[in-house]
Amino acid sequence: MIQLDPIRNKEELRWRWYLLYMAKALVPAASATKAIKRSIREYINEPADECREIYDDGCKYITLNPLPEAIQTEAEAEQYVGDHLWIPRPAFWMWQPGDIYSTRYKLCRRRGRWWVYLYYLVIQD
Repeated sequence: MIQLDPIRNKEELRWRWYLLYMAKALVPAASATKAIKRSIREYINEPADECREIYDDGCKYITLNPLPEAIQTEAEAEQYVGDHLWIPRPAFWMWQPGDIYSTRYKLCRRRGRWWVYLYYLVIQD
């Protein structure tokens, strides 16, 4: 059985997906594809105690952030997001390429804890 190093970041995950694609094209039923799939699954399914980037295309991205365990109600969660995680949109005359601001968020409760999906836009040239 082939053993692969664990995936540590998003770049390594992208490379592992590419490697899986190439392995399937070259040797469809190899044990290498099983090992690659296993390493991807372990990375994706590991419990996240910090912010996880869900989507990124260069001009917008989505993150999944856990909120503190002390937060029990949706109103407290909304207040926390507004106070600590929300990045307001700058006035248009202050825009700089690369600036980031929040556009919306979605709260959800999983495993007894509040989480927030935050949607960001990146100001382009």
